[in-house]
Amino acid sequence: MIASLRHLNLPRLLMSLIILLMFIVGCGPPPPKQPLVGAYYYLWFPRNFWKMGYLRRYLKPPQSPVLGSYNSSDPETAERHIAWCSRYGIDFLAIDWWPNYPQRNKPLEDGFLQASNIQDIKWCIFYETPSLGVDNAGGTIIWDEKKTARLVADLLKFASTYFNHPSYLKIDGRPVIFLYVTRIFWGDTAAVLKKVRAELRKKGVDPFIIGDEVFWMATVDIDGEGSLVEWTDSPQSSRIKLFDAITPYNMYETLKREHAGYGAESRYLSEVDEKFAEYRAACGDDVVFIPNVIPGYNDRPLRIRRDHYVIPRLWEKDGAPGSLFSVLFDRLGLKYADPDLPIIMITSWNEWNEDTAIEPLTPAPPTTRDISKSGTLFTEGYPYSGFGETYLRIIRDKVVAVSGRVMDKSGKPAPGILVEGWLEGKLVASDTTDSAGYYRLSRLMMGEGEYRVGIPGLRSLCRTVAVAGDRTTGNVNFVLK
Repeated sequence: MIASLRHLNLPRLLMSLIILLMFIVGCGPPPPKQPLVGAYYYLWFPRNFWKMGYLRRYLKPPQSPVLGSYNSSDPETAERHIAWCSRYGIDFLAIDWWPNYPQRNKPLEDGFLQASNIQDIKWCIFYETPSLGVDNAGGTIIWDEKKTARLVADLLKFASTYFNHPSYLKIDGRPVIFLYVTRIFWGDTAAVLKKVRAELRKKGVDPFIIGDEVFWMATVDIDGEGSLVEWTDSPQSSRIKLFDAITPYNMYETLKREHAGYGAESRYLSEVDEKFAEYRAACGDDVVFIPNVIPGYNDRPLRIRRDHYVIPRLWEKDGAPGSLFSVLFDRLGLKYADPDLPIIMITSWNEWNEDTAIEPLTPAPPTTRDISKSGTLFTEGYPYSGFGETYLRIIRDKVVAVSGRVMDKSGKPAPGILVEGWLEGKLVASDTTDSAGYYRLSRLMMGEGEYRVGIPGLRSLCRTVAVAGDRTTGNVNFVLK
């Protein structure tokens, strides 16, 4: 636990790390662990709202993100997204980056990195390896000299352009890189990653590389070039060991129709649970396992000819909004977060084309109807609501013990203010307010019970707060005098 927290290069945990070190030197047992939360983030809007299939657009009546059909190149869009993440408990965003589509990457510079509150979030690159070229016959990324050179060149460019950005995510000082669908790599992957690490090391960079390795089928790992691609349903330990961590991007598999429908009735949870256990065991002690959680899945408007099945967003019929996500967060995310470096990934913040997004939607009643001739071609009769901030509140309740806001006497947000939580006279948790004056005290340090929460040095700005085990104690606000 102590080692895992030391790895995390996140401002909101800085004071918590100091507190945790106090436990090491004899101030008592360490507090409960709490994973960090990351989400995949896309920069292809507004194009993908209009050029691609988009379930919410085809509902009857249609639904829309709170920000409408926004532009990823607009810094104000990024500012709103970052503010939501900071307030509700998402610690970092893995941002898609395409090797051969520079226009898709341009919003990173023009929009996201220009956000005035960029200091309130961590971010890292999510490298879209299929853009290097996928063999259509075998469905694999076959390593050759050209692809290897391109990967190395891109990562060297990241090193010089982004890795020193103050908000770039680092683990133990090592910049984080997510590589998409490493499970379909074919060829001498070991040699490729060895070259990547060697070239970056020449620049003084030791990357923390996370492979998208966890899935139902993967290519059989080989030491050199092979003439025939082989597939297996077993984890490939030799390839897993090439990464610092492994994760699934999304466990949805079109062939597994037994995963269709409400989670309480399907085999999705039980089979994903089994697969996660298998891959976590294959990681051993040296590779971190990062579980993934989805809110649901529906890409039918995007790929209607393929007749993909739907995983609705409710755990059971007439279930609470976001109930599938809540169950999966507990029974996959929290359960399988690595004990030495606890991280949970969410697919996704804003992948609206597959309807895995948790970004706030404009509130609207549930509807099962769409604009198709049958009225249910896209929804398959499952209800879809304009869920507002439902998913953000679910995350907050699971990872935040106490939250609130600090304002100055004129009513303006007070950033950079230290807020502390005390238990029986001992400091157990702290955070500094973000750009909008919000703070959150993590369940990392605060279990159920009564705490004194307030601003150090200001006795009048301190109160007794009851912390519950299943929900955040919110609106613990303070006004500076």
